[in-house]
Amino acid sequence: MSSIVFALARKHIASFENAVLTTTEGVRVNGMLPATIHLASLVKGIATSPEIDAAVQQWIPTAEDLSRQLSTARDDVLSNINAMLAEKTFVVSNKLTLADLFLYSSLHTPIAHLNSNQRFQIPHVTRYFDLIQNLVHFHINPSKVQIPLKFIDIDLNAPEDPKPQFNPEDKKKKNNKAEAVTENKENANAEKKKQKDAQPAAPAADASKPKEAKKEKAPKEAKPASPAPGNFFSFHLISHFLYSFVLF
Repeated sequence: MSSIVFALARKHIASFENAVLTTTEGVRVNGMLPATIHLASLVKGIATSPEIDAAVQQWIPTAEDLSRQLSTARDDVLSNINAMLAEKTFVVSNKLTLADLFLYSSLHTPIAHLNSNQRFQIPHVTRYFDLIQNLVHFHINPSKVQIPLKFIDIDLNAPEDPKPQFNPEDKKKKNNKAEAVTENKENANAEKKKQKDAQPAAPAADASKPKEAKKEKAPKEAKPASPAPGNFFSFHLISHFLYSFVLF
């Protein structure tokens, strides 16, 4: 972190010996961190204020711990930092500060050793790192001074899923499985047919046994026919005539 600030603000440095900074403006600052904070205030693009400087000094111990842990438990620490940066653009402010330069410096080596797939697993860290390095190398570095940390090309696009490679053995296993299923099905059908053939046949009807004759229906009694209307009229006249004759 300090090396980045010293590189960016080197035109303001007259000397730095025994942790004592002397600027070209004649200001003397004792101590590495106070000197770094003072130089950062001279670099356009790095936000400073009493409140920001206080927040940065509170952040520094945490950043130093993270830097040490990254060398022993890289993946776990990167996962924790990824969660911390999920809703943050910068660490202690809404602008670039020394805290971001410190974290960027700590992340440089781990990020450099990750491949694209691994970086995609920690998207917030990757996004944050790429933003800070672009700000450091280009936005706040108009004079294009040499930055101690090398710029890392990062692809922020999701990596493509690798195409499955054809394996003849897999196809052979698949075919063998299909053949086994077919064979089992055929065996089952053959066993069912065998069991069906083994069952005794139902006895056939005895052709020599005479069939019972169908019962004939008894003839219906014929009902006497009703006299025709003309005959009934003639019979009535004759009866009446004979009756009259007897009376007289």
